[in-house]
Amino acid sequence: MIEIRKATLNDCKMIFDWRNHPTIRKISLNSDELNYDDHVKWFEKVVISNRQLLLVASLNNTPCGVVRFDCEKSTAQISIYLSPDFIGKGIGTSVLAKSETWLKLNQPEINSIKAQVLPDNLPSKKMFEKQNYKLTHLEYIKII
Repeated sequence: MIEIRKATLNDCKMIFDWRNHPTIRKISLNSDELNYDDHVKWFEKVVISNRQLLLVASLNNTPCGVVRFDCEKSTAQISIYLSPDFIGKGIGTSVLAKSETWLKLNQPEINSIKAQVLPDNLPSKKMFEKQNYKLTHLEYIKII
């Protein structure tokens, strides 16, 4: 069973390790490797923020994923990824659904969630589509 809780300072190293894993970096909008000291500074701010919500998902009491909601007015931007050990296990949609429920209960003013997904990240596309997210626009970028 998937459970969702707010991240604590004790989760800092675990989330840093997950986020810097090559598999996670490959599917992240920012694929740069993180510096630990910078991560700690960011993490300390996020765990006390009311507008950036950092959540940890667990499966049978084992941490399995991270969800961040960046909230502004009535909209939240979501960032979600699983622990490298849980990728491909079929739990992403459940983590997303449980996170949405947590958000609705704890931030009732939020009435829409936006997600950005890299074009070749098919598992994420499928996960969001299963949860009834709708594609609203495409963005093209040319590197010159």
